[in-house]
Amino acid sequence: MKKRLLAVLLACCMAAGMANAVFAADELPATAESAAAIAPADPDPPAPEPESEAEPTPAADPDPDIEAEPTPAADPAATPETARTLVMETLLAAPDTAAQTAVVTSAELVDSIRTDGCFTAKVNGSTDRLDGAVYTWYRSKDGTNWEEVPQQLCSGDAWNITPGSEHRLNAALDACIAGVRDAERLYYKVEVTGTDGAKLTAAAMQVPYCIQLQNGSFETPDIAGLKAYHNKNNNTPASRLYYSPDGGTGTFFTQYPSGEGGIVWQTTGVARHWQTGSAGLYIELADGSNRSYNGTRNYPEASYSIDGAYDGQQFAELNCEAYGALYQDVLTAPGTTLHWSLAHRARGRGMQDSMALLIAPVDVAAQITDILAGVSSEDDNRGLLVRAALDRTVQYNGEEVPIRSFMVGGEITEFQLRYNRTVADVEGSVTDPDGNIVESTWVQDGNLRITVTLAEPLSIPGEHAVRHTTTDVDDGDRVTAAYLFTYDPAAPPPQLEIVPDDSGFPWVLVVVGVGVVVIGLLAWQLYGSARRARKINASS
Repeated sequence: MKKRLLAVLLACCMAAGMANAVFAADELPATAESAAAIAPADPDPPAPEPESEAEPTPAADPDPDIEAEPTPAADPAATPETARTLVMETLLAAPDTAAQTAVVTSAELVDSIRTDGCFTAKVNGSTDRLDGAVYTWYRSKDGTNWEEVPQQLCSGDAWNITPGSEHRLNAALDACIAGVRDAERLYYKVEVTGTDGAKLTAAAMQVPYCIQLQNGSFETPDIAGLKAYHNKNNNTPASRLYYSPDGGTGTFFTQYPSGEGGIVWQTTGVARHWQTGSAGLYIELADGSNRSYNGTRNYPEASYSIDGAYDGQQFAELNCEAYGALYQDVLTAPGTTLHWSLAHRARGRGMQDSMALLIAPVDVAAQITDILAGVSSEDDNRGLLVRAALDRTVQYNGEEVPIRSFMVGGEITEFQLRYNRTVADVEGSVTDPDGNIVESTWVQDGNLRITVTLAEPLSIPGEHAVRHTTTDVDDGDRVTAAYLFTYDPAAPPPQLEIVPDDSGFPWVLVVVGVGVVVIGLLAWQLYGSARRARKINASS
């Protein structure tokens, strides 16, 4: 995901569980064998007793076309085991009438991706596998052009279509082998064939989740493309709005309905719309550029104390009109390593801000968002209710688990310092809680960006510092900045502490690699402050 500016993203990742079936061949029950089949033949059997009442009959003429087959001699090496093998082979070769009577009268798909990552064929009203029926799965990227899905081992012992459970297709695992792009959502259908040859095809369904976070830079919807708000002819919540604190310069923005119009993101904050006054769930997106709207230039600094968006032209405000969370569901395969990055800062200079990132299985994420929505209030002007809600518990695997246990930790491997003015001649260092220098490489990869790469991921808990000095190209001043953050490798995401002074301090982007994550969700809390000191030349 590209950026989470101002608006902390609540990255809710959808879980794609996999069902791994374990199969064991049941040993066939012992079969009674005849004594002749098990024991060797008696080499000197007694002569049969004569039948007293049998009438002698004349010998029949030999038939040249039919010859009596000689009785095979008993195998002296025959044992109960070899006899049992013969019986088992006979039984296995016999037709199984029960498995061959599969009549298909109805077929439909059931979406259980939220819980196990699968589409399941429901045949004749049952989601169990119909013995004797043949299941053929198809996938499509556009819902028109279809290809058959091969039964394939995807990862370890996990199959997209598990042998013996052909009525289920794991869409999460199949996405790994189908060459799905970040924003693509595949269509699936299944054809079920009965033993009588009759076929039924279940109506196609599309996977409701993408494999990557969408709209990470909050560029959709495009604010410039929205109609301006007018009381008479356009008073919908999806309007373009304008706010000027001083009646002069101002910022264009929108408070857009949660989850609509390609925004993808959803919010838990319930509040009245800034302009229409209608209660609902709204996400505030702002224009971070300096483009003009019918002659009126946009200034994000005027309303948000931000010179520009971290990435692209727009950014989101986390809380809009009420404290809450932004979240999104993402389809992932179990065991997948997710890499995410986040850009965030307070609205206003010198303000204390807090944010937290949570990643959890989707059923847990749903509980968390419900809790946050339940405490959302326009009267909670300091976010205390939301902060307290993060101390509550949710049900996970039948147990009560603290919400904070789903806060994301991970490894810190890189920092990106973003500036609002051109800088040069960078010098800097990273120190651990004991004051020791952490080995790092500093690269200025643009006029406004410096990337700090650590030789090894951080491992020591406690307060770390990123200090640097640069030259402001516009006025030649040397600028020194210090950034403090608290890191605990066994706990929630690092807490970034930044105390801003005047304009020009950089965005701080913490790039974290998170391992073995199945699902994700976000709600916020991260204390921010930063200190910026300016050295003025004696001659200036």
